[in-house]
This record gives sequence, structure tokens and C-alpha cells, in this order.
Amino acid sequence: MKGQTTESFLKTWLADTVTPSVRPKTAHSYAQMARLHVVPAVGKVRLDQLNAQHVQKMMSTMTAAGLAPRTVQYARAILRKALADAMRWGLVTRNAAALATPPRSVRRPVEPLTASAAAQLIGYASEH
Repeated sequence: MKGQTTESFLKTWLADTVTPSVRPKTAHSYAQMARLHVVPAVGKVRLDQLNAQHVQKMMSTMTAAGLAPRTVQYARAILRKALADAMRWGLVTRNAAALATPPRSVRRPVEPLTASAAAQLIGYASEH
């Protein structure tokens, strides 16, 4: 549809493509991420004019708001999936989300429990 906004495309995509094909909890998660983060950032942009810079700005804004890199990556992944379908359907010529660079995840070293902390945890757990 000519002149369709990214928001209207996402609403249709979620209802017609995602909801029938994934588990309800997954569909809810996609819809929530779109509603809270993707639509406020790029929803007003016409779908055929959405570019990597729009997506990059969305991710920068999310990061500046203190969201975890994994949350930002998830928002990009959902948009990337939606735009892949839009490409297949001839609505866009490129996938702007695939062209944007996701934030790096910082891996923190795992700190195992000490022997006394493990024993304390087992003690608490055995009482319940």
C-alpha cells in the first residue's frame, strides 16, 4: 500500500502473520516490543522511506534510555523479521533493520556460588 506508515504495517503484520504462526506468548512479546519501542521511534515513518539511519537512531535512543543491549537487539530483530516479510511482499526494496548495526552485548563473567552460599541455598530450598 502506497504511503503506508511503519506503524500501520506492523499492526497488520502482527495480526495477520505473527499471531497465527507463533505461540501466544511470543506474539504478545512481539506486540509489546513493537508498541513500547519500535512504533514510538519509527512508526510515523512511511514504510517505503524507512532506512537504516532511522533504525540506528531507534537503537541509540533505547540504549540512552538505559535499556539492556539484549532488549535493543530484540527490538531490532522483530523489526528485521517484519521488514523481511515486507520485502517478500514487494512493499520495500531493502531491509533497513538488517542494514543497521546492533549494539554489542557485554558478557559478564559468571560468578559461581561459594561452597557456603551453595549450602545455605540448599538449606533454604529444602525447607520449601
